[in-house]
Amino acid sequence: GKAINGSFSCTCDANGKFNGTCTSELESRPHDCGEAPSVAHATVSGSTLFGGHLMATADTGFTIDGTPEGAKSFTFYCQADRRFSPRYTFEPIQCGLCPDY
Repeated sequence: GKAINGSFSCTCDANGKFNGTCTSELESRPHDCGEAPSVAHATVSGSTLFGGHLMATADTGFTIDGTPEGAKSFTFYCQADRRFSPRYTFEPIQCGLCPDY
């Protein structure tokens, strides 16, 4: 999940110690998965960097399962393979069957 800035050369000497520019001297930074994917009927916000999280918040009238009590948001993230984790879809809220009067 991280990338190294610059290049390095590091060898193991006969005394068992590293010689050269080794990892303790290098700058690493988390990779970026790129532009946040859109989620239909939702607003997406958050970090696209590895280790960060994004939140998809449903538009009014939508939930994950289409019920009025259903979840109205979910989180997803940038994975080590530089792809975003799986995401849910939002369904329009359904009223169900009309009650008999």
